[in-house]
This record gives sequence, C-alpha cells and structure tokens, in this order.
Amino acid sequence: MQWCIQWNNQHQPASGGTTPYGYVWSNGSTIQNQTGLAAGTYTVTVTDANGCTATESQTVTQPTTVNAVVNSFTNIGCNGGTTGTISITTTGGTTPPPPPAPPPESLQLFVEQ
Repeated sequence: MQWCIQWNNQHQPASGGTTPYGYVWSNGSTIQNQTGLAAGTYTVTVTDANGCTATESQTVTQPTTVNAVVNSFTNIGCNGGTTGTISITTTGGTTPPPPPAPPPESLQLFVEQ
C-alpha cells in the first residue's frame, strides 16, 4: 500500500490505502480539512480502514509585523487650511495581491506582418 498526503495550503487530500480514512491532527481535530489556523507546526495522522497509517507535518507561517515610520510632515499654514502633509515609509506585513487580469473578452491581439 502506498500513501500520499499532499499539502496545498490547508487542504491535504489522502490517497492510497482503503477508504474510509480517519484523521487525527496535533491540535486535537479529527476532521479532514483545517482552516483558520494560527502560525505553528501541524501534524496529521491518516488511518485507513485496515488500520494502516501515514503521518505528515506542515508549518504555517505568518508575515512579519507591519511598521510605519514618519519621514516628514508639514503643519497647516493657516487655521482651517488644507496644506498639511505627512510622508511615511512602511515595512513588513503583506503586500496586496496584484489586480486581477482583465476578462478574456477585453483582451486585444495584435499580429504584425
């Protein structure tokens, strides 16, 4: 019998062995898929209907803390004015994902001859 536990984010399909499978996680859970996990290392033991087992571990990480530093600022010149400015630099955290690609119907194809 050959086991296969593949990690894909928090989803681990098991294959091989004899169904049904039982799952026991290091956090005490017995369901197949885990979500809402905090940073840490998680181990799952999968047991098939014949009592054969496979065990795998995966570490879930978190981004670094986001930091902001004020580089410069300008006070408002007159009461009620809107001339104030603040310039900051940020580090750490997670950058936003890129914007989604346009739908296929809006793409243009150019052929040069």
